Amino acid sequence: MPRSFPRPSCTLLVLSCALGLQPACYGFATKPAPTVSGTHGTPVSGIHDAPIRLRADDLATPLGIDDATPHFSWQLVDTRHDARQTAYEIEVASTAANLLGGRADIWDSGRVSSDQSVGVPYNGPALAAMTRYYWRVLAWDQEGKPYTPSQPTWWETGLNNSGNWSAKWIGSQTPEEFALRAAHAAWITTPDPASAHADSNGQLRLAYRFPFPAGAST
Repeated sequence: MPRSFPRPSCTLLVLSCALGLQPACYGFATKPAPTVSGTHGTPVSGIHDAPIRLRADDLATPLGIDDATPHFSWQLVDTRHDARQTAYEIEVASTAANLLGGRADIWDSGRVSSDQSVGVPYNGPALAAMTRYYWRVLAWDQEGKPYTPSQPTWWETGLNNSGNWSAKWIGSQTPEEFALRAAHAAWITTPDPASAHADSNGQLRLAYRFPFPAGAST
């Protein structure tokens, strides 16, 4: 006698989905919603990612820039369709550790109410030559909630002005050339170019008459 098998409970699955029940027994899982904090000043998990692509004068970690007022830029990471920046704060420090510890010992712009995130100028103390500076960005969204602070990055100044360097010309020379320069030798020429001619060996000979008797010393 043939055996009969129960039909799949498709109706039950459809009904459970329509009612919003989680059909965990069928191997489905729904993505949990982001955890939103209602405390002002606490970043919202899953939404407020840190600003990225930090640039100084449109460069990532630039070396040797001579700009006394570099301009900063960054990008937000926020998937909400109405996401926008309403304020920012730029911190500059002598070390990355100072930034992570909340100590901007070079310059702190303070919270600035602005949606600007491109070409924000440095407005701190004069920058030293050949020095590395670390900086990061803090930003706030349209609800006044802070994004996670960006990771520290850096830029390094150049010589800034010609007064910060001195040098001498260098070059390659043979021992004979060095001896000539050390002796302060001068070229002997003739006012009559026609007197200079090449012999049969291709050597250039120049006749010159010294204006003193032979054997005299100078």
